Amino acid sequence: MRFITQQSLWLALVLGVLGILTVNQLYRLFGVMGVPSEIAPIAREFLRGISFGLPAVCAYTSLRCYTESLKQPVVVTVISLIGLLLNIPLNYLFIHGIAMGDRQILPALGGAGCGYASAATLWLNLIMLGGYLSLTPRQAFSQTRFYQQFAAVKLSQLGKQLRLGIPIGLSVFFEVSAFSLAALIISPLGEIAVASHQVAITVSSQLFMLPFSLATALTILVSNRYGAQDFVALRRMAWLGLAVATALALGGMTIIALLREQIPAWFSHDPAVIAKSATLLWFAMLYQIVDAWQVNFAGILRGVQDTTVPMVITLISYWLVAIPLGWYLTRHTGLGASGFWLALVTGLSVAALLLGLRTWQRQRLLRHAWA
Repeated sequence: MRFITQQSLWLALVLGVLGILTVNQLYRLFGVMGVPSEIAPIAREFLRGISFGLPAVCAYTSLRCYTESLKQPVVVTVISLIGLLLNIPLNYLFIHGIAMGDRQILPALGGAGCGYASAATLWLNLIMLGGYLSLTPRQAFSQTRFYQQFAAVKLSQLGKQLRLGIPIGLSVFFEVSAFSLAALIISPLGEIAVASHQVAITVSSQLFMLPFSLATALTILVSNRYGAQDFVALRRMAWLGLAVATALALGGMTIIALLREQIPAWFSHDPAVIAKSATLLWFAMLYQIVDAWQVNFAGILRGVQDTTVPMVITLISYWLVAIPLGWYLTRHTGLGASGFWLALVTGLSVAALLLGLRTWQRQRLLRHAWA
């Protein structure tokens, strides 16, 4: 575990530097994106500031995964909370600066200061987590100190991590992009449609955090049993995770069913927005179970190091099914915004079905291989 973590930190360094170089060139897209000329300098400086935090967030992610793999997620949660609290005063300091009399200790950066504050927070998070892992007497960490006997770069290990990690990243991108593009496709329908969509997607996203977190835990628990080649325990853990995911989804459905007319009023006082949001929340209720299933099937498959086929499945489900269908139903039928939400239900259902079949196939192969 120490060696794998060390290699991931080397990879994090490379990705962080590449991230700095890439983000600092994004200002070239401002013209295409229609960024107003008076805002462009501030936006460019914001990107410049936040880019310095990319090596930190890459290294932090590596250590976070190391920590969670040892079944110590509370550490990460506490540090994330501390980082959130620190980010508030840091934003104030970088935006308004620090002056002592006539002497300006920290210049006032205005809106661009938010980028530098975020970068500072990311580095503080890394320092806190790295310091904790280095000093804690907990046996789980003391036996696998990540910084001891630090190994040189091994390209074969970096390649293995990239082969597993890139498909995971693309899978997340395919899914997130489908939900992100929804607002663009719905936007010609007017402000009420866009506002209603935003209300529904916000509620749905919050409910999704529970099955998503469960899927992360399931990946770790399944991978432990996969490493031990214990098929019975692996299958038991997978089914237990899916059962809990189903229960969480049913809870989410119940919340929406009971409060679908009250929840939109927390976001808007416009009767038209409230009414339309309540309609869209019906679709959010419909896909709670398939959404919980697909993300946890994906979590199980990651636990057995199967990431390429799930990536293809997410590509099909969201880019070949949900987005084209959503565009057609929204723009060429009378369904309006409901059309895209119907397409999301369809895409998530396809993903859940195909990922479920892949999980069944992989478990069958493992059972015969370990028999």
